[in-house]
Amino acid sequence: MRHLPFLLGAALLLSAGPALAQAPGSPFPGCAIPGPFIIDEPPGPAGEVEHNTYNLPCFVYAGAVVLVEDTTRPSNDPHSWSDVLVFWYPGIALQPGQPANVATYVSDTEDATGHSNGITDADLAAAGLPFTLADIVPLPNIYMPENPLGPDNPYLAAGPGGQVQYILHSDPPEGPVPTDLTTWGHLKAHYR
Repeated sequence: MRHLPFLLGAALLLSAGPALAQAPGSPFPGCAIPGPFIIDEPPGPAGEVEHNTYNLPCFVYAGAVVLVEDTTRPSNDPHSWSDVLVFWYPGIALQPGQPANVATYVSDTEDATGHSNGITDADLAAAGLPFTLADIVPLPNIYMPENPLGPDNPYLAAGPGGQVQYILHSDPPEGPVPTDLTTWGHLKAHYR
């Protein structure tokens, strides 16, 4: 009888193992999200945080999907992130295997020259997320190179409840733009 707490703890740990390995956004058993589920990057003024929050119709697994703009940097470096989609549940710590019923999509901001700042704690706070980068970076996130040709970045999240296809819309990475007085880059940089 005195080993009962140990056995219960071990049983909980073993049963949590599969849940911890679930992909962010994958449905819990009994959850059906019709797909594709479109995640739009909202338009916004240059320099301001662009974000959208979606209430999901049922529970999915918590975590983050990150679009990486600068693939020469480590993917877990927020300076290289273009967009991050966080699946979370208000009032619960962001941990793998936890339920989520909200998805918040945050896009990077740009400096005055048009270069990406990546994702910052200030961006997360402006989007209403109660998390910091220190909460997100250590998670087993999904990192995907941002589609260089267009807005569609498909992500298939599969789990014990089935699968759902998310389409993350994002502006393609632009890279540095020349700002010589006689180039289109100068004009473009002027009107950002």
